[in-house]
Amino acid sequence: MSISDLNFKACRIFKEYLYIFTLEGCCVYAWIIMLCSFFPFKIVYEFDFTREADAMDRIRSFLSENNKKTVVKVPRVIKDVVSRRVLAMEYIDGIPILNLKDEIIKRGINPDGKLAAAAKQNILKSLTLAYGQMILKSGFFHADPHPGNILICKHSEVALLDYGQVKELPNPLRLGYANLVLAIADNDQIRASEGLRELGIDTLSLCEDERTELFKLAQVMFDTKLPPGVTVLQPFAEDSSIKKIAVQAFPEELFSVLRTVHLLRGLSVGLGVNYSCAEEWRPLAEEALYFSGRLKDEDFKSRNRRRRRFSRRSSGWSK
Repeated sequence: MSISDLNFKACRIFKEYLYIFTLEGCCVYAWIIMLCSFFPFKIVYEFDFTREADAMDRIRSFLSENNKKTVVKVPRVIKDVVSRRVLAMEYIDGIPILNLKDEIIKRGINPDGKLAAAAKQNILKSLTLAYGQMILKSGFFHADPHPGNILICKHSEVALLDYGQVKELPNPLRLGYANLVLAIADNDQIRASEGLRELGIDTLSLCEDERTELFKLAQVMFDTKLPPGVTVLQPFAEDSSIKKIAVQAFPEELFSVLRTVHLLRGLSVGLGVNYSCAEEWRPLAEEALYFSGRLKDEDFKSRNRRRRRFSRRSSGWSK
């Protein structure tokens, strides 16, 4: 029996165990069952290096074609030596993002000063733009977002490594997610509720103010911004929306999007920069909906005018 067969078998056994010992309708139940369905397929993909090389090339080309300046560095594949079991790529010199503070101190820079703050903002902006373009514009994106895959290079440039896990969103999900991004950015509770249903996220209300709590749940799942006065989000606290709205179904394809948003939120907390990825992704979401015919020409132009006026007043980023 191969390693991948053993992984499939182990995940099936664990999944069956959860069916027996976990209560139906519980939010945590839905998340863990989804993980067990998702995980074994990704193990198989991780060991096919020709697939990873193709994904790396595709994302590198996409980001290069859609940006005048490099947003994030993607390693160049050395195609002549790539096989199913061998992957060769260019070496990128940088430091792991988790070592950023130590590197700043080592260079004699105040980690709480303006220079360090500007560097942190640039790092988050680069990652946020790259992921927003991949998810909302292409639908094909790097799906293994964790700090170990992020390097910080000279001049605060960011490198994104490891393309063994990638995901491609079907167009209906990509556009449905763009619609939800706009709802969150616009603080539109009705549209957010409709957006969650369109994406196939089925919920069961355990509270009276369902619409408000659904919107809070959408923010917890798909936005990075923390409420005023909150430094660390506690999704399972007693007053959390996830305790008031049970998630009964969640599309497997969106799990990697969820992971991406939570990575960005974790980095924003670690770097001390509070911002909304939904607000940053608003132009990309509008563009996606406009070119699909879901956003009318006049609405698209009106949104652009409002955004330009707003951007002159506020950057949307705060410490």
